[in-house]
Amino acid sequence: MRGLGRQARLFLEKTRDDSGQQTGSIPEENGHVSGEVSETGDNQPNNHDDQSTPVANLVTCKSSVFRKAVQCLKEGDYEHIIPLCTDEICITPPTHFQQLALLLRGTMFQLTAQPTAAFADFEQLLAVENLDKKIKVNVLIKRGSLYISLDQRVEGMNDFAHATRVDPSNSDVYHHRGHQNIQIDRLEDAIKDFDHSISKNPDFPNAYVQKSYAEHRRAAAEQSTTKLEQAIKSYEKLLKKFPNNADGHALYAQALCDLGRFEEAHSEFETAIRLDPDNANSLVQKALLTLQWKQTDIKEPVSLIKEAIKLDSKCEYAYEILGTIEVQKGDMVGAMRHFEVAIELCRTEAELSHLFSLLHAAKAQLKAAEMLGIPLPKDFSPM
Repeated sequence: MRGLGRQARLFLEKTRDDSGQQTGSIPEENGHVSGEVSETGDNQPNNHDDQSTPVANLVTCKSSVFRKAVQCLKEGDYEHIIPLCTDEICITPPTHFQQLALLLRGTMFQLTAQPTAAFADFEQLLAVENLDKKIKVNVLIKRGSLYISLDQRVEGMNDFAHATRVDPSNSDVYHHRGHQNIQIDRLEDAIKDFDHSISKNPDFPNAYVQKSYAEHRRAAAEQSTTKLEQAIKSYEKLLKKFPNNADGHALYAQALCDLGRFEEAHSEFETAIRLDPDNANSLVQKALLTLQWKQTDIKEPVSLIKEAIKLDSKCEYAYEILGTIEVQKGDMVGAMRHFEVAIELCRTEAELSHLFSLLHAAKAQLKAAEMLGIPLPKDFSPM
C-alpha cells in the first residue's frame, strides 16, 4: 500500500478522534453513538448534544478483530487496517461491526488511490436495508467525492443531493459539496453550500475558511481587485472568530500575497506554521511567497520546500514546485525527476493531467535543446 501523506493522516485521525459532529457515526450495540468518520482532515469541535464518545473508545468493543483495526488507526499503523477490516468482514455469522469495517476499509481504499475497491465497499454498504442514517450520509459523501475526483461530476453531485435528502440538517454534506464545487470551479455554488453549512453549524470554523477561500478564488478568476479586498475582509472576520485556525491564516496570507502585501503575508504564514508546525503545505506556500517577494533568491525557498518534504515525504505539491523551479533554472532532468515523484503521489485525474503536462513540457524542452544542439537557459526567472 502506498504510504499516506499528511492530509490523508488527518482524515483518518478524524475517524479516530471526533465525537459527535461528523456524518458517519458508529453505533454501539446499546444504540448510542461511538464516534464518526469524516473526510475533512481538520479539527472540528463537538457542537451537538448527542450521545457519543470518541471512536478510540472502540478498542473496548467486543469484536477483537475490528478492535485491532481501530487500535491501528489510533496508533497510525495504517498498513494493517485493510487486512484487519477484511478479516472482520469475512467472519461468519456476520458481526455487528461488519458495516463499520466496510466503511473504514472503503475509506482506506479511497485514501490509497484504489477507487474500484472503494466503490465496491461503499456500494455494498448502500445496499444494506435500514442502514444507519449517519453511516449512509457518510458513505454518500465519500462516494460523491470519489466520483468527482474521477471527473464523474453528475454521479458525484447526485450522491451529494441524495445525502441532503437523507439528512437535510447535516452541515457536513454542504461543507463537503462546497469543497468539491471549489475543485470544479463552481465557485458561486460553493459559496452557497458553505453558507448552508454555516447556518446549520455556526461554530464550525472550516466552513468559514472554505467560504472565504471560495470568495478569494472567485475574485482571482474575475481579476477583480474589489472582490479580492472583500475576500480579505472575509478572512479577517473569520480570524477574529477563530484566531487559532492555521488554515485560515495560511489562506489569508495567500490573498495578501495576491495584493502584493508581502510583509503581512509573511507574518500570516509564520502564524500558520506556528499554529500547525506539521503542515508541509504552509511551508511550500511560504516558499512561493519568498520567490515572488525576493525575485531572484531561490536558496531560501528551496530550503523551505526541502523542509516541507522532511515533514511530509508524501507532499505532492512540494515536488511539483521543486520541479517547476528546476524548469526555471534550465535543469530539465532534475525537473522531470521531481514531477515523476509528484505523479506517483497524486490521487486525482485532474492532478495527474496537470502533472503529466508539466512532465511532458520538460521532456520536450530537453529533447528540442538536444536536437538543436543548444544549451538550456541557466538563469533563474521567478514563477
